[in-house]
Amino acid sequence: QGIWRSLGGCERLLYFLLLPAATCHMGCVCGSSFRGCCPCFHANARIGEPGHLEEPWQQMLPNGEIFTALLLCSSFSEKYKGRHMQPGEFAQISLPCPEGMIQKHWQPKLLHRSGSLEVNVFIWLGDEASDIPTVYFACAPLRKRMQFAKISKSYFGLSPMEVVEHTNGHANNGAGKRYSVPMLSYCRRKVENLFNKYGFLGKVQETMRQYPNHRYLFCGISHGASVAEALALKLSLMYPRACFQAVVWNAYRWTNEEGIALMERHVGRRLLSFVMATDTTWDSISGIPFRLSHMPRIVFLNANTGEFRPAESIGGSKVDIMRLFCCLWRAYKLHFAKTALKATRKAMIASIRRPDGADLEALPREDTLRWSGLDSVRTLLRGWSERENSQSGMGSLEIGTSRQPLHA
Repeated sequence: QGIWRSLGGCERLLYFLLLPAATCHMGCVCGSSFRGCCPCFHANARIGEPGHLEEPWQQMLPNGEIFTALLLCSSFSEKYKGRHMQPGEFAQISLPCPEGMIQKHWQPKLLHRSGSLEVNVFIWLGDEASDIPTVYFACAPLRKRMQFAKISKSYFGLSPMEVVEHTNGHANNGAGKRYSVPMLSYCRRKVENLFNKYGFLGKVQETMRQYPNHRYLFCGISHGASVAEALALKLSLMYPRACFQAVVWNAYRWTNEEGIALMERHVGRRLLSFVMATDTTWDSISGIPFRLSHMPRIVFLNANTGEFRPAESIGGSKVDIMRLFCCLWRAYKLHFAKTALKATRKAMIASIRRPDGADLEALPREDTLRWSGLDSVRTLLRGWSERENSQSGMGSLEIGTSRQPLHA
């Protein structure tokens, strides 16, 4: 009581606001033992069995392109090490490998940089030693705090991004196919600024002329992930014969079902969208804005083990006063590059086969991830771990076509 009397009005209000987050169910990352008290407890997703990535990603994971993409769009972005880098300079990347194997060191070369503080894309030429010639289009994460307010301001409104199909580098004098992609207005403005203000299209065309036989891989995390997805879709619509791929981590939602249909039709399996997760929950930012749609074929990447699980659908994150602090805590634990780098490192190491074959028997025989055919069982936040299933008396959950407990 003495402590309560010493608190000011604002401190007492903060106490009451934090109380729901402090009394959450064990299944939530908040970690309390009061079942059902957490308002975000009812968030859900339809998930499948763990497995390997699809091609071409299954080859790019052990070879190092996926880990390199994450480093280039985070550590070597304009926000961090790449801030003062100029075209012609090299990034130093050491690829993870199992103990006892020779570590590879790559030196991607910066070809172009385009954009401003609020949207920035670096174009990197992959190391010549790679078996998969790749050009990386690394989109930077949020740089300014004011961007949070600008994204929130466009939370309730979509505006169309108009795209015209090009042939031989030209817009066919207006005769090409036209597309309209609904987007969050802030994200649309940033993407269009790249083309209209910063000469991004000219740099893309120059890169395509110089490296016609390379893979063009967009990559990003958080805000950069959403920009990378939008750019991959826009350029795929403009150049239908080119092959643009994208690998992203923890993207927020930026379009509706109409935009998702265009993404599925024109990018399809060339998009690999990771959402960081644990045995009990996933990054809340991937469900924001609640009313918009997530990308097709989401892959849950376990932050602790590096395991992959397909997610056919993900419940949105309702950011109201009763859910705000739990959403913030989930984002704090799972949204940022440090967590993604740790998990991707583990996934890459687990995917590499040793030359002597010593680890072949120890590794589980997993199939390729499968999204189609998932049943209607909706897995709650707490329903991923076998320990929690036994505590709640749930036994096993039916996921995919088999009935078995879920393991971390």
